[in-house]
Amino acid sequence: MSAPVHYLNGCISIWRSTVTTGDNEFMHLDISQEFVENAEKFEGTDDKPGFLRAFGQRFGLSDIAYMHLSNQKAGKKQVELVTTYSSDWEKRYVEMGYDESDPVVRNSFRGILPLDWEAVTSGDKSTKDFFGEAAEFGIGTQGVSIPIRTPEGSEALFSVSSMESSREWHSIKKHLLSDLVYLGFLLHSSLAKKCPESGVPLKLSPRERDVLTWASRGKSCWETGKILGLSERTVNFYIGNASAKLGAATKTQAVAIALRKRLILHNVIN
Repeated sequence: MSAPVHYLNGCISIWRSTVTTGDNEFMHLDISQEFVENAEKFEGTDDKPGFLRAFGQRFGLSDIAYMHLSNQKAGKKQVELVTTYSSDWEKRYVEMGYDESDPVVRNSFRGILPLDWEAVTSGDKSTKDFFGEAAEFGIGTQGVSIPIRTPEGSEALFSVSSMESSREWHSIKKHLLSDLVYLGFLLHSSLAKKCPESGVPLKLSPRERDVLTWASRGKSCWETGKILGLSERTVNFYIGNASAKLGAATKTQAVAIALRKRLILHNVIN
């Protein structure tokens, strides 16, 4: 669930939210677009969980969590956490050493695609006990986690959860999932501006270059998927990843930036 992780040899930064909101009306604006339009406010506030709590609740999300693990010299890891979870759950999470057994974190980093918590909540007794205890602290059992990996070798996990019914959550997830992938990378890019990993040349993966190159030729995500032998969902994943790296708000903008920086060539597919 990307709750606090206790590292003795690292540096931990935790913001806790004290903001409450009573308006839970879901917004129709794309969640990533809304974040882009309010990115300066997010980067300028000292209460980032407060911002994320109010932001997420407008889309039916009860909690948002971000965990960033960056590689550092001398084998140390710098850990950055932004979570809207309660301080009581944060304390319990650390005391019980759940950083070593959290089924969401463990399973998310095994793959590259979003992990629906339903895929792990029906696991063994310890997993069920973990989710049961989290629920006692007000953490919704409906959620999704999105793993993020950077060219510099660091890892991050972006998670959202909801207290809505299973039926409502499936509706929310259907509407937001592809956009949540992009939001995760936008949030990571925004927070990573403070991380000591600057100076590394911008680099797109081969697949990110491929999908942007085909996009530059006017191909839709579905068409690109057929050409490359990928699902439309996977194409969207690579576009979202590339867009976040490039600081782009849309696919069209990402293509334009990539062409300008000569990260892709309009007439060449590698």
